Amino acid sequence: MNDASEESVAETRIRDRQTGSARDVFNPPLFDVTMGDSELLADSYTQQLLFGMNGPEYNFLWGDAQLQSPFLSSNLFNTVSLPVTNTPLTDYTTSSNAHGNDVASSSSLAWGPQEPSPFEHQPPEPPLTESQSAFATRLPSMEPEKPELIPAMAALDDENPSNPQVQLVRRTETVRPWKISPADYSQILRDSATLRDGLPGPFSLPSKHMLSRFLEGYFRGFHVHLPLLHCVTFSAARVGLELLLSMAAVGALYRYEHAQGYRLYGAARSLITWRLARRDTLVLQRLMNGEATYVGHTRFQNRSADIDNTALGDEVAGDSGDRDKVDLRTLQAMVVLTAMASWGHRDLTRDALAMSSQVAMLARDLGISKPEEHSPPGTPWKEWVQQEERRRTLFVAYSLLNLQSVAFDTAPLILNREVAIRLPGCASTWDSLNPTDWSTLRDKCLPPQPFRKKLQQLLSGEQIHLEAAISSFANHVLIHGLVQHIFLARNSSANRDALGGEFISKMESSLRAWQESWEATYESTTDPSSPKGPMGFNATAMLRLAYIRLNADLGPACRLLDLDSRDVAAAFFAAKHTIGVKDRSPQLDRAVLQCAHALSIPVRVGVAFVARTQPLTWSIQHALCNLECAFFLARWLLLVSEFVKGSGFDSLREDERRLVNMVASLVQETEFADSLDGVRSHALLISGLAVSTTRLWAQTFKGSHVFDIVRLVGDGLAILAETLESEASVEDPSRVALPQP
Repeated sequence: MNDASEESVAETRIRDRQTGSARDVFNPPLFDVTMGDSELLADSYTQQLLFGMNGPEYNFLWGDAQLQSPFLSSNLFNTVSLPVTNTPLTDYTTSSNAHGNDVASSSSLAWGPQEPSPFEHQPPEPPLTESQSAFATRLPSMEPEKPELIPAMAALDDENPSNPQVQLVRRTETVRPWKISPADYSQILRDSATLRDGLPGPFSLPSKHMLSRFLEGYFRGFHVHLPLLHCVTFSAARVGLELLLSMAAVGALYRYEHAQGYRLYGAARSLITWRLARRDTLVLQRLMNGEATYVGHTRFQNRSADIDNTALGDEVAGDSGDRDKVDLRTLQAMVVLTAMASWGHRDLTRDALAMSSQVAMLARDLGISKPEEHSPPGTPWKEWVQQEERRRTLFVAYSLLNLQSVAFDTAPLILNREVAIRLPGCASTWDSLNPTDWSTLRDKCLPPQPFRKKLQQLLSGEQIHLEAAISSFANHVLIHGLVQHIFLARNSSANRDALGGEFISKMESSLRAWQESWEATYESTTDPSSPKGPMGFNATAMLRLAYIRLNADLGPACRLLDLDSRDVAAAFFAAKHTIGVKDRSPQLDRAVLQCAHALSIPVRVGVAFVARTQPLTWSIQHALCNLECAFFLARWLLLVSEFVKGSGFDSLREDERRLVNMVASLVQETEFADSLDGVRSHALLISGLAVSTTRLWAQTFKGSHVFDIVRLVGDGLAILAETLESEASVEDPSRVALPQP
């Protein structure tokens, strides 16, 4: 289409709007999405690119300030048949009162001045085509549609339904596990003296108040993302010195006292190494004495009494059950240190990988591969807490090793087939303050199902939430299982660059089934600061990563083990052929859609705000995910730009045009909106979007960081944006450079 014809189309549509002419849903007039209907875009290329951005299919990008907009629909761009559910599709404009979940019109969800809906007073819409119907699907609510099925809610009083029992959801604000009494601190000092042979010299414990401050940093910053400890019953004097020092080390980072954090890391690492070395020595002694029996956990019984466990108080005796408690505390300490070393200073990364094999072995020793029986109805609260804490610790170890696999492009050390334990229970039960509250909630919950069973159901495309919604933690570990499945499939393929179409279709069915489970879980949210906790939000990062890894092999390009900031930009250009013109497909569209939605969250919350609050509310999973989203989205935009340059904007498929529209609308809401003005062609405008989106990603990492790997990602994206800007300026000398982040 030439300039004259584009201007003619624009003038016709504007004239139709002014005269009240009818038009269809998918060809609305060309109005500035940020100014309602009051101002027209001056540039015809931008007008055509942004056409329709007042349409309802884009509302999910613009929730209100409380992030009450729906989560990304599993049916968007559903242009292929995926046998997941027979649930009929509901039009956007259809109310869903049956589920207590009313989907508002576009005007009620849009940002800025509330304009009348552009769909009011229009003739009935014609039947939607197959491609269009996917966009007309009602977006699922962020909140559960059937809260009575959600185990996180306390039951109503049967005799008086209007008088609900106490609701026990996320009430941990009444618990202060970081508090240390003088008696507790005295016990910690005695333990430190007893274990001085395992500590580096000279080493002195932080003061009571400093230690309490670091523990608060751990619980408020780190623990919410990996909730492996039971806060209600936690005691700093009884957890063991290695775990206490590990927690304090990470907590110091969250208080931006990095030197103290690494000092405590060294002490905890030294103590763990010493304890494991003593264990190995005792094993050799037993073998040399002819005690070669090795059957399960009985291998510890003959030597447990010889190990100095005074640092664990009277809890630890000589039987195998108490031996497991010691091993559990050791595993918890190693998980915390492994996370700190993996994401902290890059000089510790190899130490993290060395610890990972020990983490995997300890997880196996503690029975991650051993099927669990249901807890009997009369199980005491204390015993249930011990069982759940063990289960959560094992799943945190599994998830952490998966994240290492994603970040460093290494093989996962605990495979899906090894995990036989049951999924974690719901957060409200875990956070119960006393046995009475716990019993009330537990009686309303179905027992957690085995991980392996639920994962297999997902891989078969089956819905897993129909009997009862599972916990946000359970959803979190299941999406890790799907990501690992994709990773292993790609690495076992003869051609790593391509996965079979049948496999991709099956995995999309699995991801859709997982998303439906996510939507049914009360604790799920896309709000980074939700009082429901971040587990549901963190799981969405892994979902986006799964879609990207399903469609492109970005693992080697994003291998952070060997990269510095400048290498990040170089890796992007080295991955130039990761996706090509031949890869354009509905499956690729869905991965791009996930990237657009990931970017929409910081845009609607505020990019500058996210940059300053990210360390306290966003997990490391988002940094890893957003790096790949930035790479994938920019690479796709450059691919589309090249295609449009040769064939024209109208040659794109409808879904591709909508994706470009979505990305343009996001940029339009930021300080880079001016980059859309005055561009001479669609191809240049779309390539400019690649620059702008990369700048936006880089800006979200602009603030201070707890972990060094986040700074590396942010600096690398900033350098990449500068490089892309330089190339864009060569193609379009009239282009004005974007402001530096």
